[in-house]
Formats: sequence, C-alpha cells, structure tokens
Amino acid sequence: MPGHDRVRYRYLDFLPVTRCIIYVIDSTTVNRQIRPVAEYLYDILAKPKVQKQRIPILIACNKSDMITALPVEKIKTLLEAEMNRLRATRTARVEQQQADVDDEEEQEAYLGYEGENFKFDHVDNTVDFESCSVEKQELDNIKDWIMQ
Repeated sequence: MPGHDRVRYRYLDFLPVTRCIIYVIDSTTVNRQIRPVAEYLYDILAKPKVQKQRIPILIACNKSDMITALPVEKIKTLLEAEMNRLRATRTARVEQQQADVDDEEEQEAYLGYEGENFKFDHVDNTVDFESCSVEKQELDNIKDWIMQ
C-alpha cells in the first residue's frame, strides 16, 4: 500500500483475510507529502476491522539509499506529529457525524490515548518501521518482518 490512486480503496475488500499490511512511503519526499501520507495511514489504522484483528503494520521507508532520504526515526516523528493533528480534527468531525452513522463498521476508531500526543506505541496494532531500497534490492529486513 498505498498503491495507485484508482485502486487504493480496494484494500477494504481484503481486510477480512489480511495478515499484515506493508505501507510503503518515499523517504525522499515524505517531508513534503506528510499530510496525504499521514491521512491515508490514519484511515487504515482507524478502521475498526484493522484494530479488531490487530493487523501488524510495517511502514517501509523506501529509497533510503538516496542522499535526500530522511532517517527512519525522523519519519516516525514526523508521522506521529501529523497523526496527532489529524486525530484532533477527525475526532471533532466524528463526534459531529456520530449521530448520523449507525453502522459500527463505518465509524473511525479513536487512535491512541486521550489527553496524550499520538504515538505509534499507543495503538493496539504492532507498527514497525524499516528502511529499504526496492531499486537496489535492499529488502532483507522487509522479508524478515514478513516471515516473523
């Protein structure tokens, strides 16, 4: 994931049989693209099925071999800060719409602990970060994570 824009939504069809999710981001552009990257990740993590099944998630930081790539820890910090901002705006929106939506499957779950800044450690799903380079075939840590 995320995949091409036209088929991105299709991941919902596979959630009932999903054993893990690998969320691939570009380490060289994530700083400029942090909002859409975090929004889509938030959408995935807030799905009740993802939380209920505790599907493990790997954030694969691709292009880590390039000079302009951000280190994994910096990417994690940026995502946590952006997810915290998203949670604040989405929580307000969910409270407004909650009366309109009866279907529990459609409602977003709250991410993290109330009253604390968002941290990936606060979600029930295991969320790991790994650097990789698809172009240079540096995928051993990704393969190891999958085997785990």
